Amino acid sequence: MKARVAQDLHEPIPLGNDIWWVGQPISGDRFQCHVYLLEHGDQSVLLDPGSVLTFEETRRKVASILPIENIRYFVCHHQDPDITGAMPLWDQLITRDDAYLISHWRGAALIKHLGLKLPFWLVDEHEWQLDLGGRQLQFEFTPYLHFPGAFTTFDRQSGTLFSSDLFGGFTDDLPLIADDASNMEGILAFHQHYMPSREVLLHSLSRLEKLPLKRICPQHGRILPEKLIPLYFSRLKDLDCGLYMMSQGDTDIRRLLQLNHMLRSTVDALILERDFATIAQHIQEKVQEVYPVSRMDFLLRGQDCKVTWFSPENRFRGREWDFEEICRHMPKNRDDWMARHGIHHFGIQRIPSIGERPAGPALLLPMFSEETGEVLGMAWFALQASIPATAEFDSAMGQISRSLGVAMERERLHRELESERDRIFEQSMRDALTGLYTRRYMEDSARRLVELHALNPEAGFSVLMLDIDHFKSINDRFGHLTGDQVIRAVAKTILNQCHGGDVAVRFGGEEFAVFLPNRNLETASTLAEAIRAKVSEIHHNGPDQSFAATVSCGAAEHQPQESLAQILERADQALYQAKEGGRNRVCLSD
Repeated sequence: MKARVAQDLHEPIPLGNDIWWVGQPISGDRFQCHVYLLEHGDQSVLLDPGSVLTFEETRRKVASILPIENIRYFVCHHQDPDITGAMPLWDQLITRDDAYLISHWRGAALIKHLGLKLPFWLVDEHEWQLDLGGRQLQFEFTPYLHFPGAFTTFDRQSGTLFSSDLFGGFTDDLPLIADDASNMEGILAFHQHYMPSREVLLHSLSRLEKLPLKRICPQHGRILPEKLIPLYFSRLKDLDCGLYMMSQGDTDIRRLLQLNHMLRSTVDALILERDFATIAQHIQEKVQEVYPVSRMDFLLRGQDCKVTWFSPENRFRGREWDFEEICRHMPKNRDDWMARHGIHHFGIQRIPSIGERPAGPALLLPMFSEETGEVLGMAWFALQASIPATAEFDSAMGQISRSLGVAMERERLHRELESERDRIFEQSMRDALTGLYTRRYMEDSARRLVELHALNPEAGFSVLMLDIDHFKSINDRFGHLTGDQVIRAVAKTILNQCHGGDVAVRFGGEEFAVFLPNRNLETASTLAEAIRAKVSEIHHNGPDQSFAATVSCGAAEHQPQESLAQILERADQALYQAKEGGRNRVCLSD
């Protein structure tokens, strides 16, 4: 990192283009205030004149640069005492009768109570610009930053923006000019608690960004050189402000910044991420930065006391549990929750050890459906220490609860859609009559089995083709309902004889195929014979008599370089041989 050049802040600091820093650092003050002098003969300008605390030092520095009487204009960007407190003292030194205090009418309405003899020069009455005689000052209106009549001053000759509170910041030390972004957090913190809202800030930043800026001289913090200006604009334009609006009485800026960051990042995660596991992990990390929480568990209510448990152990991917004990801790709706805990957003109680979650004190956070008030689920925050029940805490938990409710409702919908899609897919791949796989599914899965066997031809892979003998006669004699019963019985027998890796398919009508990974022709024929024998033992009830049905079967073992169509053709030829040979038998392909 480039070493900073030491500056003697007891002397005026030249900033270039006849602009001087003439303030005074106050030891131990993180809210340093700056005074600037624009030297321009007898039309010189003192900007943000300062307070009573810094007056003598500022007067001495100004006097070392030019005669006091050369100052014609005193710019007060707002009316606060860190800018106007020294004006009664400056007022006593002014001898010329054409000197002015530059302000906005809204600021002048308050500054007038200082009882100055110096007259006002109002920017809003002079088209927001001032000609110093060869040097133009342009005033930019920045309303509500931080008061209604706030404005900034832009010196076109040097490209310097005297930005008042904008771009100001807290500082632990005072290198006057920033050479890196190390003071970024101080600037962001200052704006978050000092400026009213992101929208108001963005309104003025968008206008100031269009100026040909070379340097920004804020009233507080560090002076920003040209190279850093785009970065600071970018960060401030994305900043949430109005920090005290969530304070409910807490004025600890650091803590409010932590809370604001936690809540903002929670909303950002909800917007940017769909995956609940990612959202849950992010929320856990951010909550742990603010509160003494060792772990978080999320429960999604299901049917019949079933819950989906999202825990650190399953990486918040969810696991189904069927525990009545969990249901006892999960109210059904807002009214039920209120009856138990007396507050909408949270409850604190000792939870017993359940599943993977250890026993101990926990913060219970409900996740409500915004539309129905139903409790979709709960978040359990395992506490390492007690948390004071403040209004700020209640507000923060309410916001987190609402965000989690949206995430949980979205997750539930996603899981319902996934379940429905799986059901539809299962229906599409399963034959409705027999429960066997369909021929359409077989074409994809069997092709993959053939490809896998090509990688390991020693493992064996065989195919059976089966057909119910004289099935047309069964339909004609006993009716189609009885025919369906026979098909179901044969399919059930095939499934009962198959192993876990075997794939049984209803190939069409009364025809079936069975794909047998890791089986050679000998073991395939043994299975085929077992199926044939079991089918022949079944007695079917017709309308007027019982009868037995039989099946014929052909078997083929996959050969190297053979396609799916080719092995099916050989198995079908073996089936044809079984039919021609008298039916109710098994034939093997050569």
